[in-house]
Amino acid sequence: MLKRKIAEEVVETIKNEVENLKSEYERLSKTAIQAASFWESQHDTTKQELSYEANRIQKRIAILEQSIKRVSTFIPTMLPCDQVEVGAFAKVQTSKGAISHFLILPFAEGEKVGTTMVLSPQSPIFREMHGKRAGELFSFGDATYTVLDVQ
Repeated sequence: MLKRKIAEEVVETIKNEVENLKSEYERLSKTAIQAASFWESQHDTTKQELSYEANRIQKRIAILEQSIKRVSTFIPTMLPCDQVEVGAFAKVQTSKGAISHFLILPFAEGEKVGTTMVLSPQSPIFREMHGKRAGELFSFGDATYTVLDVQ
């Protein structure tokens, strides 16, 4: 099923981001240790700034790891859909012909896999297309969309 494959790719994308952040965290930690030995001035804030950034990265890693667990748990529950709802894959087209692909997941909003953007139920565009079936129209912002396909 296409949407499960995309959801699995979302998990892989997040895992890659976590690995990159872990590498960045290690680099920052080493730099902070070196900063402490090079700059001993009481007015130098390099070590403190690096520490803040390392803490921010740690928090982001924790959030992403939680998203990985949640999406991985959600994937087996994804059933075929005939209307736009959580767990659906939707292909929509604007009146000008631009096509967009959306996967609606309860977590990982904003992730992008290929041409597919992950939306959450809190997303404003999801609220407008929620419940729509193939062939139905909805408006968002200044654009009118046609739902081409729902899986």
